[in-house]
Amino acid sequence: MLDNCRPDLIVSRMEDLDQDDLWDRGIRGIVLDLDNTLCFWGGTEVSPGRRAWVERAKERFAVCILSNTYKSRRLRRVGEDLGLPALARWGLGRKPYRGGFRAALKLTGTRPEATVMIGDQVFADVLGGNRYGMLTVWVPKISAHEFISTRLVRGLERFVLRRLGCAIPAPPSEGT
Repeated sequence: MLDNCRPDLIVSRMEDLDQDDLWDRGIRGIVLDLDNTLCFWGGTEVSPGRRAWVERAKERFAVCILSNTYKSRRLRRVGEDLGLPALARWGLGRKPYRGGFRAALKLTGTRPEATVMIGDQVFADVLGGNRYGMLTVWVPKISAHEFISTRLVRGLERFVLRRLGCAIPAPPSEGT
């Protein structure tokens, strides 16, 4: 079980993820987490660096947003702003369960082994992506603000990553 929590790649910031490397690995689809990966938790603003990364990715990858948010209007707003399809799943369809990943792959039109899941949560993004057969990339959260239950599991996530021998980069400052 613990091994399913091991990300394939860890980067300090989403913008540091090399798209040429993804392409060379056979990746053709990208699934992005919303909160604390693309934008601050509860927010709609995407930093210029992440926005530029997404724009470059859209040139050759099929990209979508997959979130566990219950605020679908905010998710839709971010998706429309970035020109990306976006979906929210709750209950048994949420990450790390298969339903959300299955729906995201329908949006990208890619197979799991040709798709990367990028997110800040080990027990949602990484665990779910690994269980579904995707390449997984873990990025540190971009903001200290987050859902209370997420905040409660952060210590356990760091423990698991350390136990797996993963180097944990410091989270970026709030302004990035």
